[in-house]
Amino acid sequence: TYKMHVENQSPQVKVKINLKGMTIGDGLTDPVNQYMYGDFLYQV
Repeated sequence: TYKMHVENQSPQVKVKINLKGMTIGDGLTDPVNQYMYGDFLYQV
């Protein structure tokens, strides 16, 4: 997102990307507790 923001500020850019709708996917993770979840799903 930072790269897109910097490029949007450039006067040579032809297409500006609106960042108002950007979100962070899976921004909160807990690797310690999620590590074994894959094994659980494999057994299901």
